[in-house]
Amino acid sequence: MRIAICDDEAVQLQLIANYVEEYQNIYHQPLTIECYSNADALLFAYQEDYAIPILLLDIQMKGLNGMELAKLVRKYSKDTIIIFITGVSDYVYDGFNVQALNYLMKPIKKEQLFACLDKAIEKLNTQQPTIALCCDKQWLRFPVKDILYVESDGHYLDVHTKKQCYHVKKTMKEMEEELPTSLFFHLSRSYLIQLEAIEKINTQTLWMSNGQCIPIPKGKYRLLSKAFIAHHFKEAM
Repeated sequence: MRIAICDDEAVQLQLIANYVEEYQNIYHQPLTIECYSNADALLFAYQEDYAIPILLLDIQMKGLNGMELAKLVRKYSKDTIIIFITGVSDYVYDGFNVQALNYLMKPIKKEQLFACLDKAIEKLNTQQPTIALCCDKQWLRFPVKDILYVESDGHYLDVHTKKQCYHVKKTMKEMEEELPTSLFFHLSRSYLIQLEAIEKINTQTLWMSNGQCIPIPKGKYRLLSKAFIAHHFKEAM
């Protein structure tokens, strides 16, 4: 799990990074710690794939400040966890507006940061999993369960969701690695199917919740039926 720390004071940046590393070692959390000395650099990294789930931000920084960065992050994601670590209390109410998890005052106490990280990780573990896709040079993030099925189209994929279809440059193997195997079934070289989105199955065809009919390759019906039943039995438990 990636966690980004942003502070333009080198001493504070290193101190917070040391605390996070200590937290990681004590509680055996698989964290990848990234340090940034300015908000613009962090924003650039965040916009690459929107896959940094926890941000620890100073507020008073030269150029783009931490609060401005948080507002930009919220335009892309409501799920990214933001924790402010700052020396001033002037921005507390602004912190509420960007749904910050907490607002820690400097000098930061290790125990307070540990408690915040506990809360952040607990919240992430209960969130619905999401996926980020690049479509028309724009990154989009949405819940995994919104994907009904994925269809191969040459060197691209058509990702069919509940609302629309996204044409993305990605291989089927790459997509399969990003999606939970408990929810998606690799039907063929052309189709990756969400098990919960299947409305009906017979030996030759399956019908998706959006009305789309998809042919079942020879020899795949038994495997598909087994996966479908196992998934729905698990959901009913």
